[in-house]
Amino acid sequence: MCICTPNIRTPFCPKCPSAMGGRFKQEKQNLPREAEPVLAQISQINSLGKSGWHEVVYHDGQNWKSYEASKTFNDGERVVQWRYVNELMPSV
Repeated sequence: MCICTPNIRTPFCPKCPSAMGGRFKQEKQNLPREAEPVLAQISQINSLGKSGWHEVVYHDGQNWKSYEASKTFNDGERVVQWRYVNELMPSV
């Protein structure tokens, strides 16, 4: 559980001992293997302010890409942190 927000489990909270915050890779440090699915923390700043969410995406070697029917990365969204999906769910 997240200490910052009771009763909510968040893999990105750096303050929580149960979170994976320190184990996520920063986008600027490295990129995932090409076409490998990652759980990403996405951030967007627009006229309404800053918003963020989590989504499974991939990198094609040059750009971040979202899966079918998602419009992520069409309006200036960026990946803040990411982690390989198979690390989070190894038996899937």
